[in-house]
Amino acid sequence: MTLLVKPVEKESVQNRHEQPVLTAVKEDGNYKIKATPHKKRYFRAEGHTSIKFLIDRKTGKYKTGLEEVISNPLHKMDSLDVKRQYNLPDSWSKDNLLDMLVSKDTITRQAWYEILDGMDPGSYHNEPQNNMLNFIIGAQREVKPKSLIEQFEYTLYNHGSNSPSTETSRGRLAIQALRNQPTVALSKDEINPQVHDWYIAHENEAENERYKMDELVNDAIAELQSLKKSFTPFDLYRIGVVMMDHSTRTPVIKGEVNDNVVRDRLSLAIKTVSKAQEKNIGEFLKVAEMFRNQPELFQLRYMARQGENSGLLYNRDGAFYWRSQTNNPAWHKWKNAESFISKMMLEAEEPEKDNMFHEFEAELKNAGIRTR
Repeated sequence: MTLLVKPVEKESVQNRHEQPVLTAVKEDGNYKIKATPHKKRYFRAEGHTSIKFLIDRKTGKYKTGLEEVISNPLHKMDSLDVKRQYNLPDSWSKDNLLDMLVSKDTITRQAWYEILDGMDPGSYHNEPQNNMLNFIIGAQREVKPKSLIEQFEYTLYNHGSNSPSTETSRGRLAIQALRNQPTVALSKDEINPQVHDWYIAHENEAENERYKMDELVNDAIAELQSLKKSFTPFDLYRIGVVMMDHSTRTPVIKGEVNDNVVRDRLSLAIKTVSKAQEKNIGEFLKVAEMFRNQPELFQLRYMARQGENSGLLYNRDGAFYWRSQTNNPAWHKWKNAESFISKMMLEAEEPEKDNMFHEFEAELKNAGIRTR
């Protein structure tokens, strides 16, 4: 088994790493804007990192994972054959140790690795050789040589191959050290960007991710085509206004634009290859589903977004405000946009024409914004 260890990417200042590079490309006599992803990548770990076995403060021993019990590959083999095959020292013959080992159907990973490496039994123990407390209380007077576990060190590189394998002694110990590091996530799904500098990648991870992304892109393109056929250009415009582009952290559509621009920007948000592409596709599908299945909520989100775009609504000091309602405390200040929308939902359900929903809709129309 070979492990592939990759560095965890970090966000750049102002998330520039997620913003595509826009270039003007001339096609058929006209210039079109083409978006390409940034090539520069940023990592939490810089250059290289040395990995060692760490002490478990609760037990005072090294965390190796070698105490794990596994199926015994030597079960029912002749002990002499095992000794010859793995070139084991005579220490394995003392007290019938090897005879007892081959008689069992399980074995510790430590014993198995010691046999694979032709080491004395107990060579990969997890006991610290020099405990400061023992010196203080007089239980230990001389400094002992470091154990193999204490001496072990494995270097990870940002730009290079980090591929320890169970086919080698060093690779086996490296895998154990990596699996017991707090800064190494055991899979990509378990990454905590605040904690992990590295993660253990699955075999064929790149191919699997490409397949997954292709499926997502195809789903999004099919949904966009369905929306184009079944709904009006203004409906697409509203979807673009509600949808956020995670690469720029702005709405996909802002202001008045023609129908072709709406279609192009929605398509660009879906197809542009970047770190934000998966988020953008998820955002598009979520907004499209809301448009189809929750039209009332979608309409209010559209109106609220247009309120922000036109300055009728605004964020300041961690709160959300309706500008015109300074003399109406119950409607002027909100915790966030969601609380404003929730309250408006209740207003929209009332038939009266003079409620706050209709007042807000009238403000939008006066600002030149089409609401329906």
